[in-house]
Amino acid sequence: SNIVSFKTDAALQYCVSKSNNATNEIIGRVKLNTIDNSSTAQVGYEDFSSISTDLKPGQTYELSIYPQFPKGGPLGETYGAYIDWNNNGDFTDLGDMIGGSGLPSFINPYKISFTVPNNAVKGQNLRLRIVMRYAGFGTSPCGTFDLGQVEDYSVKVVSNLATNDASVSKTAIY
Repeated sequence: SNIVSFKTDAALQYCVSKSNNATNEIIGRVKLNTIDNSSTAQVGYEDFSSISTDLKPGQTYELSIYPQFPKGGPLGETYGAYIDWNNNGDFTDLGDMIGGSGLPSFINPYKISFTVPNNAVKGQNLRLRIVMRYAGFGTSPCGTFDLGQVEDYSVKVVSNLATNDASVSKTAIY
């Protein structure tokens, strides 16, 4: 008998990102294209990577992050959003950070407008990470911090050309 061996690709392992305390400020709702997810859990990290939306290359989208303050607020939050466009398991490549506040913001919802790069990996679930951190200056897609919350989602970049967009003409060869 013959031995057949094969290799499977392991799931990408992303860096840990979470807060130690999410009792006073949480990401209450996230909206992006067809994603409209409300969460009320009070944990420092939530994995919603099973929730996905399709995005088209070259198109501009708006990500809306709605903070919630269960013990009263509003509080100044620092935001950051990251997409692993090349699906290599990190958020450190040029363009992976799609936006953020840099300084604490009281805006609710906090909105980030971004354009999908034409060279993004297509047809695969790509990780979207949203970080909301109390105060501070800027965010990082990795690491543990004191107050706030992190949520992960997925996006899939799809081709701009759909089958109903293509026109077919008759061609005759004599």
